[in-house]
Amino acid sequence: NQTLLRHGYLGSSPESPAIAFPIEFLEQFRQIHRVCPRYSVDALSKTLNNLHKIPRKKYLRDQLSDAYDGYLAIMREVEARVQKALHQEDDWHMKNICPPCFYKTVGEPPLKYSALAAMDVNNSLKLVDVSFQSGTPRTDDQKSTSFRWLTPQQVDCFKDEVLEGTEADELAKCVNTCVERWRAAGPEACKKMFALFAIAGIFISVCRHGHVLVMCDMIRSGELMKYPLSMCDHLMETYGADLALGYDIWCAFVKT
Repeated sequence: NQTLLRHGYLGSSPESPAIAFPIEFLEQFRQIHRVCPRYSVDALSKTLNNLHKIPRKKYLRDQLSDAYDGYLAIMREVEARVQKALHQEDDWHMKNICPPCFYKTVGEPPLKYSALAAMDVNNSLKLVDVSFQSGTPRTDDQKSTSFRWLTPQQVDCFKDEVLEGTEADELAKCVNTCVERWRAAGPEACKKMFALFAIAGIFISVCRHGHVLVMCDMIRSGELMKYPLSMCDHLMETYGADLALGYDIWCAFVKT
């Protein structure tokens, strides 16, 4: 593979590759997939079969997939080394996600709020539990390399922080009557999720310019208070306590 790489190609296996793909071709597919995620490796394999007028073979698709996985691993390592050399690792990126929000000027009076942000849940990104799927479950040990993700362990640190007083009888006393009508502001005990879903969605925070600050998976539950609590803790630790953070059930959240 080293010889192939020197000539601009990447083999389908580390040793004795039977087929190789141009690096430029793999990069073009990476950019196409970024703007059109539905165009998968399988679709690309079919495209190549049509171009070369050969019947579709599963092993050809597997070879392309292996080569592309290797290319992505190489690019991630190259990017990590470049960022380390520039002293722009995760901590730097967290504090420079949005320059208009987090750039600090010297010699000017501080703003009342250092930055404006919002957080909310997205229930569309669900993951069906493997026990409800046909066939043999395939173990997926891949982990996100993004600094934006909070781990389940970081979120669960706040699972016992919600007081029992934050129940329907307490919420009904809130001045804002929307609390009585919004399901998201209801009692914690009611925020269950169908057993069908291993992941019920994501909880996300963005700045006023739309940059994602932090996010986490909602695992086998609805919109529990541990998600915004862990997110607020992370945001205050990273950016300070003078953030103005919007949340659609804030009147219920401040009682926790």
